Amino acid sequence: MAHSHDHSGTALRTALVLTIGILLIELVAGFVSNSLALLSDAGHIFTDVVALGLAWFATRLSGRPADNANTYGYRRSRILAALANAVILFLIALVIVVEAGLRLRHAEAIQGQIVIPAAFLALLVNGYIALALHREDANLNVRAALLHVVGDMAASVGVIIAGVLILLWHVSAADPIISLVIALLIAVGAVRIVRESVVVLMEGTPPDVDLDAVRRVMLEVPGVEDVHDLHVWALADGFRLLTAHVAIPNQSLSDTATLLADLRYVLRRRFHIEHATIEAECDDCRIPPRRMIHLESSDAPR
Repeated sequence: MAHSHDHSGTALRTALVLTIGILLIELVAGFVSNSLALLSDAGHIFTDVVALGLAWFATRLSGRPADNANTYGYRRSRILAALANAVILFLIALVIVVEAGLRLRHAEAIQGQIVIPAAFLALLVNGYIALALHREDANLNVRAALLHVVGDMAASVGVIIAGVLILLWHVSAADPIISLVIALLIAVGAVRIVRESVVVLMEGTPPDVDLDAVRRVMLEVPGVEDVHDLHVWALADGFRLLTAHVAIPNQSLSDTATLLADLRYVLRRRFHIEHATIEAECDDCRIPPRRMIHLESSDAPR
C-alpha cells in the first residue's frame, strides 16, 4: 500500500507542476487573444491545479498510519478530496455558461492565430500527464484527477477547432459555443465524481459487487449452512470491507478457524474484499449450558 501511495504521489506531483505551467500559458494567451474558449479552458485547467493539489495532499494524508482517533487510518481523505473537486467543477461550469451567454449576445473579436498554438501546446502536455496518471489509475482520487486532465484534452481540441473556424471563416460564435460544450463536459465529469464519492461516504455496496453473488459464493464453502447480516462497503475506493454471520455445524474451534480462513481467501480472491469480519454461529449456542463459538475473522492488511 505504501509503495502504491509513493508512486501515485510522485505522478500527481509531476502532473501538478506541469499543469500550473499550462494554466499560466493559457491565461496569458486567452487575455491577449480575447478568446473565451481559451479562458474557459484555462478555467478548467485551474480546477485541475486544485484537483491535483487536493489529490496529491490526500494521497500523502491517506498513507498516514492508523491511530486511536482514526482506527482505520486516513484512506477516506482521498474521497473527500474527490468530492471537493466535483464542487469546484460545478462552479467553474456555471461561470463559463454565464460568460458564454453574454458572448453569444455581444460577439467580440478573437485572435485565432494565438488561440490555436496555445491550445495545441496544452493538448500535448495534458496528453503526457494523462498517460502518467493512467499508470496509477487505481483509486477514485487519482481517477478524479485523471478525469480533469482528460476533460482538458477534449476542451483543448474544442478550442483548436474554434480557433480554426475563427481564423479561416471568421465564425465568432464558435468561441462561446465551444465554451458551452466545455462547460457541459465539466458538469458531466463532476456528476460522475459526486455519484461515486457519495456511494463510498454513504457506505453503500460498491457498484461492481453483487451482494447475492457474495452470499452464494460464501454458501459454496464447505461447512457454511447459512449467511445473514451480510454487509459489504468501501472504506475508500480500493479498500472493501465485509461483515457477516455464518451458520456452521457443531465442530471444533480449529475446524471453525479453518472454515473462516477459507471464507476470507474466497472473498479476497473473488471480490477483492480486503477486510472481513465474520461471526460463526452454531445450534448449540442457544442451548444451556451456553457453548458459544464466536470467532471473528479479521483480515486487515498489516
